[in-house]
Amino acid sequence: MALLEVRNLRKWFPIRRGVFGKTVAQVRAVDGVDLSLDAGSALGLVGESGCGKTTLGRCLLRLIEPSTGSVVLDGTDVMQLKGGSLRTFRRHMQMIFQDPYGSLNPRLTVGDILSEPLIVHGLADRAGAEEQAGVLLERVGLTRAQLGHYPHQFSGGQRQRIGIARALALKPKVIVCDEPVSALDVSVQAQVLNLLKDLQQEFGIAYLFISHDLAVVSHLCERVAVMYLGEIVEIGPVERILNQPLHPYTQALLSAVPHGEPGKHRTRIVLEGDPPSPLEPSSAKRFTSRFPHHADAFNDGDITLREASPGHSVRCARLDVLQDFAAKSVT
Repeated sequence: MALLEVRNLRKWFPIRRGVFGKTVAQVRAVDGVDLSLDAGSALGLVGESGCGKTTLGRCLLRLIEPSTGSVVLDGTDVMQLKGGSLRTFRRHMQMIFQDPYGSLNPRLTVGDILSEPLIVHGLADRAGAEEQAGVLLERVGLTRAQLGHYPHQFSGGQRQRIGIARALALKPKVIVCDEPVSALDVSVQAQVLNLLKDLQQEFGIAYLFISHDLAVVSHLCERVAVMYLGEIVEIGPVERILNQPLHPYTQALLSAVPHGEPGKHRTRIVLEGDPPSPLEPSSAKRFTSRFPHHADAFNDGDITLREASPGHSVRCARLDVLQDFAAKSVT
């Protein structure tokens, strides 16, 4: 049984107009997402800006309340929790935020930032929490002498290490990483990614790693899910998705990644037309308007996730059409 099971998760934001605030439409930020995450594994979540990645991550922790759906963590339905039960759940599922500058309270020292969750959850008294804070800080590559420093006294990479230490403080089972290295220099990115990988092996933590950088995802994750307009359009093993993508949106994303070898270039796939409105219900139109050459794969039948190979699924109406396109592009 998977550690985390997400089923039919939706988050629609109402658009209200008029004196009485009548709801006239819904922004379908997350629209029927299914995901599973095993203990100690890492699942990457990629897609263009505005596709719903961060909203999905926040819904899993109920930092944003989902509209419908279920989130089951280790057999517990998170959507049914309230009050003290919800607070206890948050011990087991933490988040590393994208902005290392805005995610730390500037009025607290690093020691207070790391001690606070331990005290709030009753896991240690003040003295014990300060001792554990020192251990956490050393584990992420900083020193105990910095416990009395404030966030503005650290660089961006150091602040993100503090954010990682805070997420580790309660020994969670799952950590949602919301683009934790996108605001950092490339050299610092590598250090933080290696730290996350070491911590995963040491503590057996499962990661949902949100990113727009496929190279970063391939370094850390075993599986990857591709998100488009609030839906998962392709999910499978990282190597399979990177080397044999079937969905035209995944292919377009990969074509935008610079080639790692000098002198070699990818054939850029430019999406046609305007992106469909997130106000519109899921339909063939949101695919055919941007991928007209693949229209036959979405027009004839119900659009659902269909299994192309073990563990590899693609959202379409006719899988054989996408497979034919992929075979022709290889030959």
